[in-house]
Amino acid sequence: MLNRGKAAVRVNALLIWAAGCLRVVQLAVWIPVPLIGGLRMYRLPALVLAGYLLTVAWTVLLFVRAGRAGRMGHGWVYADVLVALLGLLLVPAACVASCDTGWQHWVLPPAMGAAIVAAAFAPRWPATAAVALLVAGYLVGSLRELVGSPDGFGAITVNAVSLLGFAVLAAVVAGYLRGSADQLDAATEAALAAGAREAAAQARFDERTRQYDALHRTVLTTLSMIAGAGWTTARRRCARSPSATPTTCAGWSPPAAAARWRTWPARWPGWSGTSRRWACRCTRSSTTCPTACPRTSSRP
Repeated sequence: MLNRGKAAVRVNALLIWAAGCLRVVQLAVWIPVPLIGGLRMYRLPALVLAGYLLTVAWTVLLFVRAGRAGRMGHGWVYADVLVALLGLLLVPAACVASCDTGWQHWVLPPAMGAAIVAAAFAPRWPATAAVALLVAGYLVGSLRELVGSPDGFGAITVNAVSLLGFAVLAAVVAGYLRGSADQLDAATEAALAAGAREAAAQARFDERTRQYDALHRTVLTTLSMIAGAGWTTARRRCARSPSATPTTCAGWSPPAAAARWRTWPARWPGWSGTSRRWACRCTRSSTTCPTACPRTSSRP
């Protein structure tokens, strides 16, 4: 069954579901770090852990709300970017001396997820600004490692390029899926419109066929009655019919009977009595019937 606008709705639902699953994986990557004592590299490990838990709660709220609404609002996207940006700036600053630039920082994978969400659900220029802001926030937060050693510079550069690359890939994939959905919805609308036009044309054809069939049955019945019973009997049956109208009964009159009632008193087969009486009977609803016709003989 064809439905209007369903393809775009399904694409949005698919993108939300995919982004939510990716964010779960990105947040789950950091779970082993506290279990193996990785919090020792932070000055305030309790605050870092609390920030992680708050980010998890925010992620659940964001994607549950988007899944129920069937769309990701722009305001929610910008708030997600802000949460990721705060993590990129605050968590590295809580390190004792210097922190590793890899997956041990729980803020980098969710930041990539926030960039992907912005690229997939926000308009082009706001999404570009959001991704650039996240890249800049990551570089600022990792500034000590960036200038401290060549290894740190290489790792941070790779992470920044990965963040940017994933955002571009998400924008391309989301744009392609939405374009395909729009084409499918347009084709669906065209098919529904064509079906409506065809149904209207078929309805008109069926009505015309019904009218032609009714006319055919009426004419066939009339001719059969005339052929089997004659003019007089056919006219009497017509007059007794509940659905007969004066015009219909008048149609049973022999041609020009009213004009010839004096000249041809017994012209038509099956007549009896005076021609004046039969002429009035056969043309009782006709304007050519003589005005002097007796009222008692106006019906057969």
